[in-house]
Formats: sequence, structure tokens, C-alpha cells
Amino acid sequence: MNNSMILVVEDDFAIRSLITSTLEIEGYKYHVAKDGKQAIIEATTQNPGRMII
Repeated sequence: MNNSMILVVEDDFAIRSLITSTLEIEGYKYHVAKDGKQAIIEATTQNPGRMII
């Protein structure tokens, strides 16, 4: 299991699902943002180690 926290920023549901499914399979922890405004909130409150946009 990987301990990195990743913030996934994607507005397209199908692409977001593909990314998050892959992250789950690989054992990553992640948060999801559907737009830029939500991404800023998630980035400041969850302190991700990486961002995928």
C-alpha cells in the first residue's frame, strides 16, 4: 500500500472514475475535486502530496 495522498481534479465522470479506480487498485489514498474551486478547498484542507489534473 502506498501512503501518498493524491488530489484528483477532473470534471468528466468517466475519466475521474478511471483514474480513481486505478489509484485504488494500486493502493493510493486520494481525494477528488470536480472543479477548480473544489480543488482549492481540498488542497488547502487535505494537504495532498500530489495533484493529478
